[in-house]
Amino acid sequence: MARPARWVWISRLEQHRPAAARYPCHQHWIQAHTHQHACREVMIVLKGCGPLGVGGCVYRAAPGTVFLFDEGEPHDFGYSAAHTDSRHLWLHLIGPHRITANEVVIRNGRILAGKSATGFMPLQGPFVECLTEYWNACAAGNRSPLALARLKAVTILVLLQAWLGRTNAVDNGSVSEHGKSVVTQIRAYIAGHLNEDLSLRNLAHMAGYEAVYFDRLFHKYTNESLRRHINRLRLESAGKLLAQGITVQAVAEQLGFGSSAYFCRFFKSSTGLTPTTWANAKKRRA
Repeated sequence: MARPARWVWISRLEQHRPAAARYPCHQHWIQAHTHQHACREVMIVLKGCGPLGVGGCVYRAAPGTVFLFDEGEPHDFGYSAAHTDSRHLWLHLIGPHRITANEVVIRNGRILAGKSATGFMPLQGPFVECLTEYWNACAAGNRSPLALARLKAVTILVLLQAWLGRTNAVDNGSVSEHGKSVVTQIRAYIAGHLNEDLSLRNLAHMAGYEAVYFDRLFHKYTNESLRRHINRLRLESAGKLLAQGITVQAVAEQLGFGSSAYFCRFFKSSTGLTPTTWANAKKRRA
């Protein structure tokens, strides 16, 4: 971990960010490698240097740099070839009381297989709750020096908790429990964010695993694929909303379907009935 005196903070909560770096090639690269989601994230650079795009700007990610990615804030997905030999520690705030963590080792823009997520158990406890509370306060407009200092202090504590927890997990031989714990946390996140982009790519990123491996891991602990699990929850929620008299258009929006037409096709392929026909039949039986 970097010494606190060397840490540089990059966040849209800061009034004065470090100057954006000049990486023309990376500016072109991020056009096809940017994502955003409802999950807040923290990343600290442990080793190596390279560019990292946030909100359309590119910053130099050097040891001791801490990035705070807020909900819905566009940022890089993956790494460009400019990252030659780097290590990053990520925190994914998948709920007000739950954080997953993973260490990413990058070489020539590629994440080395087997390095992500190893040994990090999901985090809970008072530091995690304080991080959520203080971040919410700053996002709501309280960006006084004291509020920002408090947020940074608890962020440091959670980063240390994650790092020390990794060491303890390895020493205690409990690494094998990590996959099951992370799947449990991701399932809870899915249930509360059915209207968000629940792509395999985003969820695997939050879990700290490579996408194909995470899909297999999810199936191992739930006996259903990730996509089937999400579709089942959305179908169950759609039925409850339709039974309450919610319009087809509103249900489609609340459950993250791109359009009411797509929702109707999904619903009919799953139940054999259109949403309207199903809702009318439900009313007659009531």
